[in-house]
Amino acid sequence: MMSEVKGKLDQVLELIEFIHTEIPDGNSLCQFVTIRMLKEFGALNMFISELKPGGLIIPAYQFGFTEEEMQSWYISSIDDHIPTADALKTNSFIWLADREDWDRDYPDLAKFKYPEVETFICWPIHIRGAYMSVMGVSFTKVVASNHEIKNYLETISGLVGLQISSLKRLRVSVEQDSALWNLLTNRQHKIVAMMSEGMTNNQIAEELGYSHSTIRQETIKIYETLGVTGRKSATQAYRINFPVHGANQVSTI
Repeated sequence: MMSEVKGKLDQVLELIEFIHTEIPDGNSLCQFVTIRMLKEFGALNMFISELKPGGLIIPAYQFGFTEEEMQSWYISSIDDHIPTADALKTNSFIWLADREDWDRDYPDLAKFKYPEVETFICWPIHIRGAYMSVMGVSFTKVVASNHEIKNYLETISGLVGLQISSLKRLRVSVEQDSALWNLLTNRQHKIVAMMSEGMTNNQIAEELGYSHSTIRQETIKIYETLGVTGRKSATQAYRINFPVHGANQVSTI
């Protein structure tokens, strides 16, 4: 038992490190959690949906679904009798690990079930101070509900919620101050782009052919112009504004 607990702690620390170093978006978080953290349980795919004004529940992030699958259940309502709505209304886990339970409790899910899926779990996650989002994961194995696995899933969703909250706050801030990016020089844009790829000041200096002192002075100017406090916040802002260039995808896990 102790080795199993230690293994889960190691995985939680790996998620924390991933969030800290890669600053991932919601889709990358779903991919990382599915492949890295829930693989032993047979995780197949994962989504995060958000409760919008008017009671609409709309998928915000996902991993493992095709575009056609996403479109088939894209919008639902908090009033619907479906697992995601029930998880939000009851603030609890909805745990389907038996086909008879699926058919009895949620007959409308028949059109969504996959032959390889044995368990579906969804539960609310805390984002921006409220339980207004819900996470759902499908598994190819039967996953029995117990205290340990629930704590593990809640720990995962807590970290995911914190990162999504951080990205949302940053996106609002960046959108309000997007004109600031036009004040950066071409060289400063290049420097921030290289920062977002994890390059050090020495590596950037060597790549661009400038001295370390020049790069250091330029980074200080970048922080002052953007109104950020350092490398991490500058990198986050860059990835929000320029996701094609700045976002690091988890493609080789």
